[in-house]
Amino acid sequence: MLSEAQPVRPPPSPDGPCERRYVDHTGVAWCVHELSVHDRPPALYFESISAFRRVSHYPTDWQLLTTDEIEILSNKT
Repeated sequence: MLSEAQPVRPPPSPDGPCERRYVDHTGVAWCVHELSVHDRPPALYFESISAFRRVSHYPTDWQLLTTDEIEILSNKT
């Protein structure tokens, strides 16, 4: 039995800062950007229409990761 494809949901702010966009395996669109906030070291911020994730340990070449690799990284909060 085949499951129906999940509709792609847009990121929360299409005009906001976004260095990379991708769609995860469930059809959710994500916007990713690198940012330093206050006295914290830089981190990657992952935003979707219904979720937010912050990842502080990530490779310097994160923009070159495949979609599967960036999705795995986003779950290492």
